[in-house]
Amino acid sequence: MKNLFLLFLTAISYQSSFSQVKNNINVIIPNCGIESQWTSIKNNISEEYKAIYQVKDYHEWDNFIIENFNPKKSTIPKFLIKGLNTNSLSSTTGKWINRMFFPGETMILTIYNQEDKNDHSSFYIYASGTVVKKKNNKFPFIEKIENYELKVTNTTSNISQTIMNTKTIPSWSAGGYEGGVFIYWIGDLNGDNKMDMLIGYSNHYAATETLLFLSNKNGKKLFNKYSVGGCSLD
Repeated sequence: MKNLFLLFLTAISYQSSFSQVKNNINVIIPNCGIESQWTSIKNNISEEYKAIYQVKDYHEWDNFIIENFNPKKSTIPKFLIKGLNTNSLSSTTGKWINRMFFPGETMILTIYNQEDKNDHSSFYIYASGTVVKKKNNKFPFIEKIENYELKVTNTTSNISQTIMNTKTIPSWSAGGYEGGVFIYWIGDLNGDNKMDMLIGYSNHYAATETLLFLSNKNGKKLFNKYSVGGCSLD
């Protein structure tokens, strides 16, 4: 099991060509292909990690809490992060999505100012692309998704940014879309009252890269992109 954990740490440290910003940020998602090993893995996670727990099912300004990870706590966090300064935050707003975001889908997230709940901004998320169906109309019905694009717009500033753009997302041999563009969580992770996104990207069933899109503070674009780990889907 110790060797398994070392392999896991190697996987989450993997940096690829998708990363645009050099960083020391790492993310662990307990149910990202390693769910069965969580009991042993949690006891080896360093104290540097912050844990993000969902405390309310509905979207509100404080429906997630952020605290130092405690392996003795029975509640499993939605994800853990290290290398990002979250000391000023004890709670935040967000949504746990945890699924592939398909062409034609839309979503709105409102981010509340922690000091003034009447101050907020909304972000519109939408995906486009072409779903290519199987010619014989048999399972798994979908052959692939072409020209997939995931875009976010700040409805207050009207600034938009394409955060993912890929030519082809194939279906796996079992016919599912366990990979593709997978939104895990959206919310304010760095306390600047703007939206951040944690997503996965894969075009092969054997691996997923975890990407963190952190809000850009200079206002010229919405996000900076960070590669923060990996995930085996076996």
